[in-house]
Amino acid sequence: MKSTSCLATVALMALPTLATAEAPTFAAECDGGVNRGGYNIDADARGHMWINGHRVNLTELHQGNWEGGYHGVSFNIIQDGSGTYISWSNARGEEGVCDVISAPVSDGE
Repeated sequence: MKSTSCLATVALMALPTLATAEAPTFAAECDGGVNRGGYNIDADARGHMWINGHRVNLTELHQGNWEGGYHGVSFNIIQDGSGTYISWSNARGEEGVCDVISAPVSDGE
């Protein structure tokens, strides 16, 4: 029983580390931003994303690929050595690509 409890404690201690992996940091506009019926997006390294001023959490799907949603729209964020890419889609099958306004410069690693 002690070993099971110890394993559960170790697993729970690892969760915050996994949840706070390096989240993407960027600012973007989708379809011209909120003033043109689109979305303004900002994200910080703590895994939070603001869409039109509303905070949503990002979920890491796998390394370098994140997802967040807002009012039935899913946003997919991909970061690789060449940059940050953001796309969106909704239940009606509409989709688009967002313009990244600012993101940290990659050092190529």
